Amino acid sequence: MTKLFTALSKAIVCLSVSKLIIAGGIAPPPVMESGDRLRINPERREAIERTGYLGIATKTCENGVIIEYIDPEGPAAKAGFKFGDIVTIIDDQKIDNNETFRDYMNSSVAGQKLTMTVLRKDAEIVLTATLDPVSPLTIRFKLGQMLGESWRVKANAALERGDYENAIKYYETWLYADPQDKKSWYCLACAYAMIGNREKCLNAWEYAIDAGWEDSKYPPQDENLKLIRDDERFVNGLQRCERNKLLNKPKNYIRNYVEMPSLGTYITLLPPDYDVSKEKYPLCLILHGGGSTEIDYGMLADNVGRDGVIYIVPRYPYPHTDQFMDERKEGWTASPPYDLDKDTSWFKVINDFNIEWIFACAADTRKRYRVSGSEVFMIGHCAGATIANECAIRHPELVRSYFAYAGAFPDFCVDAKALGGLKKHKVKPYLAHCSGDQLIDPEESMKAERVMKQAGIDCVLRIFDANHYVSGDVYSFMKEWVDTEMRMIKN
Repeated sequence: MTKLFTALSKAIVCLSVSKLIIAGGIAPPPVMESGDRLRINPERREAIERTGYLGIATKTCENGVIIEYIDPEGPAAKAGFKFGDIVTIIDDQKIDNNETFRDYMNSSVAGQKLTMTVLRKDAEIVLTATLDPVSPLTIRFKLGQMLGESWRVKANAALERGDYENAIKYYETWLYADPQDKKSWYCLACAYAMIGNREKCLNAWEYAIDAGWEDSKYPPQDENLKLIRDDERFVNGLQRCERNKLLNKPKNYIRNYVEMPSLGTYITLLPPDYDVSKEKYPLCLILHGGGSTEIDYGMLADNVGRDGVIYIVPRYPYPHTDQFMDERKEGWTASPPYDLDKDTSWFKVINDFNIEWIFACAADTRKRYRVSGSEVFMIGHCAGATIANECAIRHPELVRSYFAYAGAFPDFCVDAKALGGLKKHKVKPYLAHCSGDQLIDPEESMKAERVMKQAGIDCVLRIFDANHYVSGDVYSFMKEWVDTEMRMIKN
């Protein structure tokens, strides 16, 4: 099923950094228990609003819970907690794992003082923190925990782990409520195919097309639908996919391309002391994943700390159609949503536009704010990581260091001549990937490290045990990069 999810993800998954607060820390979404566990009522919401906020994200370790993330503005940071601290005791309550820690924090209230014993480099220290009121984001996360996962989320998870019987049950429950979800119909067809139910697989395939499925190229290659490839209904369905593409479109139209000047938007995130300081600050560009927004990824700067750095987040120019139309969310992409197969040379032109515009955002920032140095720094995730690689290789004279997480490494980047600029200008790449990434093969980052080291480029690669999204461990590595490459810079 990995091939199914990789292909579908490239077409339909919106890439964003999901940020949820767990016991007062920001982290990727955890795996929740299934089922709608609780009915939310005003009393329940009031209880959540009274809960205290500490500002850390943790995971279970051998001696307690280890801190993976610290909110730079939260009570934990003010109390002196650090990355890697292991919390073992809170107010005489032994903390064995994340569950006991979360239960204790859920019973806390704003204004409460907690005395916590932590292990730091084998030394035991005691810290005291006064809890803040919870944020609206915390309330939303806790309410979501109570409601449980949607049937579609459960279905996707079951399908990915090969639990086809439950995947079928969950998809059918979901589709009863949303029968126009073409992607879920397609996945349901795959689940039926995997258990050998040809008739129901064909029915789900046809329902996917009725709901608007347009892709006629991938299904014939999809090993998960091998059961029905030779069936006349499957072949007829492919023809209907082609007709779906023409719905609500004029006949025999011709698309041409011409450059169009327009205004792009980016957001700026200044250091907390910018207004009172006369200092200049290094500039870091955050390049978001396709289908996300500059606002989503602006939170990344909060996660690694705003002090000592000016961040900007450019928004890609094209609307992500799946996000807008299917997910009912805002999302943007660096590639246009229409078909460019007849003139693939436009991809390079569009890529050049994007890269030049990204550096134009940096130039505009220099005019408006106190930026130090002539080079910039970049953080990119997924599509943003790919673009960060390309930006540095196209303009190594403008980039001092960059952090590329879970991105592809384009073939043209492997060229020794292209890499020569990185070596000449001493650009230092930091690469990161997760072994469980179902969207971008971790081999992409491993390939990048190999060719860079062969070219004599000083680069760093770390592989984490997580999935495609930005996890606590990745945040820690990212913060380490910010501290090492940017915050050490003096005016």
